Amino acid sequence: MGFHQALDSNQNSWVVTTARQAKVSVHRGLSLRHLLDKSLGAFEAKLATSLTLLLPDHCFHTFQMPCMPQWGPQDIEAESRLEAARLMRLPIETLSLDFEVQALPNGVLLAQVMACESSLVQDAVALFEKLGFQLNSITSHSDVHTYAQAWRVSPDLVRSLVQGSAVTC
Repeated sequence: MGFHQALDSNQNSWVVTTARQAKVSVHRGLSLRHLLDKSLGAFEAKLATSLTLLLPDHCFHTFQMPCMPQWGPQDIEAESRLEAARLMRLPIETLSLDFEVQALPNGVLLAQVMACESSLVQDAVALFEKLGFQLNSITSHSDVHTYAQAWRVSPDLVRSLVQGSAVTC
């Protein structure tokens, strides 16, 4: 499946997971709009809801990159963009990326970088806008442990829920 096929709003593998006050609900179906309306309608908080699109890992390129201690966020982003462009063999201006810097016990700074084609981000934002929603973030299935911790549920449970493209609210 290509980048843009992952965003097909008519696919049969949409899963919308909603978490509120440690309660998690899951809806599966053919229509992303219907699932979002159904999931969010119960809370009557469409505008205040944070939407995250979880896509299959193959939509992203992830890597680790050592950072110099004197680098600031702009330096790390610039170096990450250069490395992502090299690894993905794409022009820098066609990439979107995010990174998180971690300090290792030995004092080394390591950036965890996730990159994708900017067109994927633009298509996802446009899809959700067309459906009347604002998309707040995009991440990969392998990042479900973050949501599992926030929801206080097993990562295996969340992983089993998000096969195909999924949206969390």
